[in-house]
Amino acid sequence: MTRLALHHLTVSDVSHQELVAIAAETGCDSVCIFVNSNETPEAGKAPLFPLLAPAMKKEFARQLKDDGISVTNVDVFFLTADAMLENYRSKLELGADLGARAAVAMLAEPDAAKAVELVAQFSDMAAEFGLKVSLEFMGITPGCQTLAQAINLIEQAGRNNVGVAADTLHMHLTGTSLAELAALPPALLNSAQLCDIAAPFDPERISDFARYVPLALERLTPGEGIITLRDYIKTLPADTYYDLEVPALAMRSQHGISARQHAKKVVSAARSYLD
Repeated sequence: MTRLALHHLTVSDVSHQELVAIAAETGCDSVCIFVNSNETPEAGKAPLFPLLAPAMKKEFARQLKDDGISVTNVDVFFLTADAMLENYRSKLELGADLGARAAVAMLAEPDAAKAVELVAQFSDMAAEFGLKVSLEFMGITPGCQTLAQAINLIEQAGRNNVGVAADTLHMHLTGTSLAELAALPPALLNSAQLCDIAAPFDPERISDFARYVPLALERLTPGEGIITLRDYIKTLPADTYYDLEVPALAMRSQHGISARQHAKKVVSAARSYLD
């Protein structure tokens, strides 16, 4: 069985209710939503992520039930030494109330000892609400740039509810090999994210924020780029949960592509690999 979740970042210009409706229309069985963001939006500008506020919970839960859609991951929790983890408690509770499986965490703490402590503390808090923690590695998070770092942090933290979120874009941009992915214990893989990109691996770009972020926010539909998606998928366990995270607002605006059209294309392309 293929578990497909439509990530809100793929269609970030639609409401949460529309996200659920599009997921149902395209044959996804779940969605990934944002319940937290550490950014401070500039005056007059919309936040980078479409956040689900607590006041929206009741209506969103009704929409999920009506359309037969569940929630896989709730995004995005940044772990740093100065992060007030207690502020995350209500966001984790919100995710749990909506039936989420896991909370996605990004580690921006470069100190190794503090990083392990943060992973342990956040995992303990998530466990209070029955949530797993998906640690997402990427080049621009100094505390967890690679798959090897993520595995090491999880092992040192020693918590059984934390695993890895393996995003094909970040695996490609950080040079993750298929051998490394194959060596990942299946129990440590919480989910994978599918997308594509035309940019080749460049070791000088791994920690270059100005060059890395635009690639993360404008992605290609699976099959349109150069990532060896079929090899990644063959290497991952058969029961992997897949999130479709393909933000492409600039491309869509340029070509007049609606959120529904984009989602249908992304889901269809993903199924051509997964089925």
